[in-house]
Amino acid sequence: MPVGLWLLFQLGKLLLLLFPQPAFSYRMEYQNYRIYSDAPLDSTIQALFDDVEQRNRAIPIYQPGKIWTVFLCRDLERYGFYAELSGLAKFSQGFNLVLANRIFISLTFIESVHARFGPAYRHSLLEGSAAHIISHEIFHSCIAETLGFWRARALPSWKVEGYAEYAATRHAIRSDSSDSFRARLSRLFEPGFLAAYPLRRHYYQSQLLVEFLSEVKGLNFAAIMGDGTNEAETLEALRAWYNSNSD
Repeated sequence: MPVGLWLLFQLGKLLLLLFPQPAFSYRMEYQNYRIYSDAPLDSTIQALFDDVEQRNRAIPIYQPGKIWTVFLCRDLERYGFYAELSGLAKFSQGFNLVLANRIFISLTFIESVHARFGPAYRHSLLEGSAAHIISHEIFHSCIAETLGFWRARALPSWKVEGYAEYAATRHAIRSDSSDSFRARLSRLFEPGFLAAYPLRRHYYQSQLLVEFLSEVKGLNFAAIMGDGTNEAETLEALRAWYNSNSD
């Protein structure tokens, strides 16, 4: 392909990602959210974003004054189109174009995750919760804006994804009297846990590592993201803590 044609093609992709509004016929502004949808918006949307906001406000690095732009997709093909334009997996729950403030959420795929894993994996990526996924994606922006975009990009995945997972679940976990950190850990340490889904295991484990550093070790955001923590040592410490606190 000639260079000029290739550049034109890339520009077209960029414009589609930056200005997807024509593909979303329904719009609502609620609190500090600008919401677009490819399906009619009903009264449950406000409750959904109330849940998102409660989750967000439980974390110090959240920026409550910012307007967040969220595109809700019921059509799997529409979501997949934008995901693939971004170089991401067609079948995923959501993604965030951080620099453009464009968050895309696949409501239909989230529901399929909930149907498959749901209640057995509460307070994790596998729960299949739209509020969780929206909050998770928002915290990718919060991390980048707190640390700087390029510094955040250079961090290992377990810190970035783990913190986004931790941030998205902290309020829900603290509001759930039946939650057990040990029970969630015991699942992680089961032989063969999520062996067929290594990426999902990575997210699950990363969340628990960050939760351990924050809630058990008392580290703040800066310390977790700093050079003093690494994945292997944190996992070893987490396992040792789990074994020493066995029932």
